[in-house]
Order: sequence, then structure tokens, then C-alpha cells
Amino acid sequence: MRLEHDAQEAAYERVSEYIGQLYGEEAEAATDSPSFALRRGSARIDVTVAAVGDQAVVAVYATVVSGVEPSQELYEYLLRYNAGSMFGAFGIVDGEVVFQHAMVGETVDKLELRTAVAAVVDATDEQDEEITRRFGASGRGTS
Repeated sequence: MRLEHDAQEAAYERVSEYIGQLYGEEAEAATDSPSFALRRGSARIDVTVAAVGDQAVVAVYATVVSGVEPSQELYEYLLRYNAGSMFGAFGIVDGEVVFQHAMVGETVDKLELRTAVAAVVDATDEQDEEITRRFGASGRGTS
């Protein structure tokens, strides 16, 4: 795994420690990227430590549903949800509805990481069936 700079390396080491303390063996570190995957209920949650300029960003995300047809109604639904969300937001990537929350890598702490994971899990669990029912997604995301 290649890390771009010292800020990303420091954030990755810190997040790795927090992930181990919070989720233990439930979390799996990727061998080819600075990221982790964990299962919370039926959701797969990914935590990535990305280099952005000379800083690091920690992103927590999940694929909520896949195979959804883009539509004005879907966009409006997701934007309304986002307007009321304190942590994270929905997006659409290649026909998948995703939910993501990002944090500054230099200052992320264990409580913030735990809260972000919980927010992503809650939004995913809360919205996957509703989005599928309303907008005809083909199924729960697996990435």
C-alpha cells in the first residue's frame, strides 16, 4: 500500500488504532489501499484515509442500494434527506446510492470515527428498503 505523504500516514495509523479498539476482528484492513471494511448488521461500511492535497481525509461510506434508475424524484428525495442530516449525505455513483461522511484526518478522534460509522449505518439501514420500494433499486449495495 502506498501512502502519499506524512499527513496521510499519520491519519492512517491513528484510524487503524481506533478501528481496532472499536471493532476488533469485525474490521478488515485492505492490503492494497489505506482502507478498512466492516460489517454492521447487513451493511458493509468502508473507511478510507485519502490524501487530498497535503492533508488527509477520512471517509466513511456505504453503498445503500444498487441498480437504481436516476430520476428527478430520486434526486429530490435524497436532497431532502441530506438537508436534514447532521452527519453525512447521499450521493449517486454509477447507478448506486451511497451514503458518506468525511472528516479531517489530522484531527479525527475515536469518538468522531465511531459517530461517523454509526451515522452511516443508521442512514443505510433507515433508507435502503424505502429507496428500493419508491425508486425500484435492484438490491442492497454490496461494496
